[in-house]
Amino acid sequence: MQQMRGRPSPVVLVDGGDIFFGVASTKAPTRAEETRAMSTARKILNAYDYMGYDVIGLGPADLQLGVSRLVQLLSSTSVPVVCANLVDKATGEPVFRPSTVITVAGVRVGVYGVILSTLNDSYRERITEEKYEILDALEVTRKLVPELRKICDYVVGLSHVNIEDNARLLEELPGIDAIVDPYSRNGTQPVWITEGEYAEWVGKRPMLRIDGQGSRVGVCEIGLPLGSDPGGRPNVYDYPLEPQILDHPDMEHIVRGTFIPRDEKRDPRQVELLADRFLGRETCGACHDKQSEFWSKTRHSSAYATLEKTQEHLKYECVECHTVGYGVAWVDPAKVAGFQDVQCESCHGVNHRHAEEPARYRMGEVHDTTCWGCHNPQIIQKAFYINDVKSTVSCPKME
Repeated sequence: MQQMRGRPSPVVLVDGGDIFFGVASTKAPTRAEETRAMSTARKILNAYDYMGYDVIGLGPADLQLGVSRLVQLLSSTSVPVVCANLVDKATGEPVFRPSTVITVAGVRVGVYGVILSTLNDSYRERITEEKYEILDALEVTRKLVPELRKICDYVVGLSHVNIEDNARLLEELPGIDAIVDPYSRNGTQPVWITEGEYAEWVGKRPMLRIDGQGSRVGVCEIGLPLGSDPGGRPNVYDYPLEPQILDHPDMEHIVRGTFIPRDEKRDPRQVELLADRFLGRETCGACHDKQSEFWSKTRHSSAYATLEKTQEHLKYECVECHTVGYGVAWVDPAKVAGFQDVQCESCHGVNHRHAEEPARYRMGEVHDTTCWGCHNPQIIQKAFYINDVKSTVSCPKME
């Protein structure tokens, strides 16, 4: 998320739900399945804490292990969790906070959450454990939004209900400025959203959706101050999380389960750049002179120049494939410095200790999948035949 936070505009980072446990199932998981699921969920939660999410909602699959286990999981997170219609049956009180208010650039953004209330009866009985209940999501929203509107400049719903119901809520409640629809897939709704359908509009207010595979981040750009462009709509687009953006070293530790507990002084909303983790082409070339000489004659070595030629070198969506370390070592296209071109670490990955002890700290091998992040036909808009071009960029083998 450093790419987003590194841009000049302030960011509110949200997730609509169905984050932790995959697909909801009426069959209860075994003890072993539950143990594995909780282990994975803790890693996901560590990642969300690290990235500094401002708020997350809940979806039906998040209740897969039962409400009590979900409460246990989320008790350790610093990220606000919102769900207004999951309540304690005895007291009627919401299990999680109904909404939260985030102040960014002087604007008070209210975010509420609701979860699908028309669940399969068998699933509902299993996950609510006779202690909890899920109230009607639409009724709860109708009561909640007017009160939230009184204290906020902008109201966003993390509304994990059917698409038709979200459209109805936007029609009925002018107090909602935008709905994030996590794309509940009841019945025959498709898993992927095709290009051009990431927002549906009720006037100037969007219902925002993104695909169900976690490969993209949806972006909604809202002009400030609010109301400055009365004739316009927010800009809505998707941001691909493809392999051209290198894995963040700390995130790799989280995935492996070796993450060191976060520093309480660290602000996850501040961009932390790891430029010192990159050796750079000149350092690599000091030992690998034959490989460096070969690379200098490939098209990879002039990748940044092609952007300068077309005046696209300041575009975020372009520099990530024509440079190395974007989003990890640097985020401002105007400050590319020594990271221009497709360098050694674009393909071999990052291991800053390699220069100290090459035999012990080896660089990664290059596989065909490494190429597809940037040479994806959907991105470059033309076919790519890897076997036809591999030899033109494969450096001489080490002797």
